[in-house]
Amino acid sequence: MPTPIRSSILVLEWLYFPAISFILQWRAITAPFWNPQRHDQRLRTIILLIVRSQLFILLGLVSLKALMLYFLAYIGLTTVLRIVDCFQHTYETFPIDSPIPKRDRTYEQANTFTTLISRRYWWLNLLLLNFGYHNAHHAFMKCPWYNLHELDKDLFTGRENYCLTLPLLLKNYHRFRVARLVKGQGKAVDEQGDFNLDTFYGAVAVSFLVKS
Repeated sequence: MPTPIRSSILVLEWLYFPAISFILQWRAITAPFWNPQRHDQRLRTIILLIVRSQLFILLGLVSLKALMLYFLAYIGLTTVLRIVDCFQHTYETFPIDSPIPKRDRTYEQANTFTTLISRRYWWLNLLLLNFGYHNAHHAFMKCPWYNLHELDKDLFTGRENYCLTLPLLLKNYHRFRVARLVKGQGKAVDEQGDFNLDTFYGAVAVSFLVKS
């Protein structure tokens, strides 16, 4: 990547602006115009862009303050999602169209982590619809969101090194907000099977399912 663009992205991310997330979203939006496999979506994409642009213009004409607050709220939404799921997985990554080895449930759970607002006050996690109970969700995906805290308690009692609560999430998200862009997600567990937050950088922009 050209140095000026790379430096701009790093500075924006250092300032907590989710530049990578917006780049990936824009890439997905424009994919029908450069990806032959998605050319059939061009008309739909054009119509949606026109409609959404007109709605934003209308909102701006009614209240410029409301338009600015909308984008500020969207940045906040994106940041919250990034913090919550930044440390939920340490799966291997593979280039598109490359062969992917089969992994079992043990591998899945060993590389999945629960990210909670609070373990003691479980009801606080309802603010995010129990999204943080990720190990429980992967163990039984048919479990309703409102029962995930009960499932987590039944399945993972005594396993303390799979869960990050809000203070740890915020600390590591802040600490490695630039490092994870260039070093990758790092390792969450050391050779003894214990958490090592000094090497757990986290992932970037996995809050949105992005198609190329």
